[in-house]
Amino acid sequence: MYPFLEAWLISQGYRAKDVSAGRTLGKWGNPDVAGISVLDSFNGLSLEVATIEAKVSLENWEQWIFEAVSHRRFANRSYFAFAHPEETIHKIPQDMRHYSELFGVGVLAVAIENQAYECLQNGKNVQELDSESVEIIEIYSAPYQFVQPKYQMRFCEFLKASTPGELYQWGRGS
Repeated sequence: MYPFLEAWLISQGYRAKDVSAGRTLGKWGNPDVAGISVLDSFNGLSLEVATIEAKVSLENWEQWIFEAVSHRRFANRSYFAFAHPEETIHKIPQDMRHYSELFGVGVLAVAIENQAYECLQNGKNVQELDSESVEIIEIYSAPYQFVQPKYQMRFCEFLKASTPGELYQWGRGS
């Protein structure tokens, strides 16, 4: 799912990358996908960080949404994303909206063709997925929240992008 989530962040104006392999930020400190947007203005550099915590199903969603909440300490926008069969996308728990609004976390559904979703749930390889069989649906938007620069700087060090040049080159862009 990560390449599709990266592409979604890029479409939102971020440079994006799968950062799921990093495990140096402590429990619930490492997002699966991250995006950064750098703006060079008259006042200096401005940085916006977006993160996505991705899961292959809605199972235990209440727990996983709090992992996305934990990313808000360094991210201006944080999302919880989950794979879901496209035919039942309307069966998403109503409580999820309450959690999203209360904790300021966006929710993304990765709608996958039903057969591919079954393969994903059974641990089978779904490498054959293409952009035609996957759709990212922003169910609830992630509101922008100010984050102290010192926390963003620590996150950028984790990304190995702590200079302006490294920030502009980090990840994939449009």
